[in-house]
Amino acid sequence: MNNNDGAEKVCKFIQYFARFMIGVFKISNPKLSVLFKMLCENMQDARKLMRLGKWNLGYEKAVESYKNPDPSWDSVDVTINVFSRICAGLNWFFDNLYILARFGVGRIHNSYFILPLYLFWFMSLLFLLVFNIKQLIQVMILKKYFKASNNQTKEIEMKMVPLNKKMRKHTRIIIKILADSVNAGSGCHFFKLFDIVFSDMDKAFAGIVASLLSGYDLYK
Repeated sequence: MNNNDGAEKVCKFIQYFARFMIGVFKISNPKLSVLFKMLCENMQDARKLMRLGKWNLGYEKAVESYKNPDPSWDSVDVTINVFSRICAGLNWFFDNLYILARFGVGRIHNSYFILPLYLFWFMSLLFLLVFNIKQLIQVMILKKYFKASNNQTKEIEMKMVPLNKKMRKHTRIIIKILADSVNAGSGCHFFKLFDIVFSDMDKAFAGIVASLLSGYDLYK
């Protein structure tokens, strides 16, 4: 496990937890709400600083997905993963520009980078969503095939164990992607096309769910 990734996930949880508490205490205790707002903003900046220079990983992982794909992937899986990695790299690129501009590096205001960083984050999530749904369907088909077999041997039971594990894994990832999509889609105004508006507490709760699932997969 990368220590920086672990710290980033902890900061993500704190950020969205603080954001949720802003809404909880907004009326009953405005002073405490302001303190949580400061904590939320500090954690957001800390996460962005941790991601400085990370944009090149998107390119490296895209190349790796193309040259050394998982043996179980087909051409569609490879294509989806390459585009997902490219979008993730572009998300981190604009994220890096945002935090640098926020601290006064360059002459462009940081607000110019908000839309593209959320847009490429959302696009990366959409590609990942398609990939994981495809993988989940394949696992379900295999499980159905083995269950339909009249020869329920010990070998088949052993094959079901990793399939059940994969099914749980892809289900967790899909839930995490959907949770992250609440914030990514809101940031790039995607949901406005369908007149869907999430409140700050909705987005905070979605962020908490996503951070907990990310932390589980990272530390388990």
